[in-house]
Amino acid sequence: MNIHCTGTHTEYVGHLLEDPGDIGMVFNDILIPAVLITVYPKLFN
Repeated sequence: MNIHCTGTHTEYVGHLLEDPGDIGMVFNDILIPAVLITVYPKLFN
């Protein structure tokens, strides 16, 4: 399984930098709006 193609997590610039910093310090004590969607697979004939 390739975890980068499953939609189970997000990517950020920290993967590319030598010193990625701490994303928790940037988004501290705030709520970020989100939407949960469900996708039901359909057999392709």
